[in-house]
Amino acid sequence: MTKDTALAIPLFIKERRKKLNMSQETLAERVGVSPATISNLETGRNGFSDKTLAAVADALKCRPVDLLLPLGDQTRVSGEVAVKELLSRIEGLPPTAINPIWKLISGYIEDAE
Repeated sequence: MTKDTALAIPLFIKERRKKLNMSQETLAERVGVSPATISNLETGRNGFSDKTLAAVADALKCRPVDLLLPLGDQTRVSGEVAVKELLSRIEGLPPTAINPIWKLISGYIEDAE
């Protein structure tokens, strides 16, 4: 697992939990851990085992592999991590351009809302 993937998983867990209108406390109860553990998991402060990832996925009604991807269909990207990952795959785009482009994109998104 790459560092970027490890950082994305907590964001995707939080994204899925929020989409289900589930609190950290409810997720913790369903997984069998403390709310502090879920908080630490979502912020990337703590790692997780395969068993924990499987339990979280089950509680979020998805497969563990789904927690490696942002929500949405395969043709869309959602969230800062996914957009930056997509930008990093553009041939010829220097890594130093990713953050400025993200700021531009997120500004357009905010204006559209």
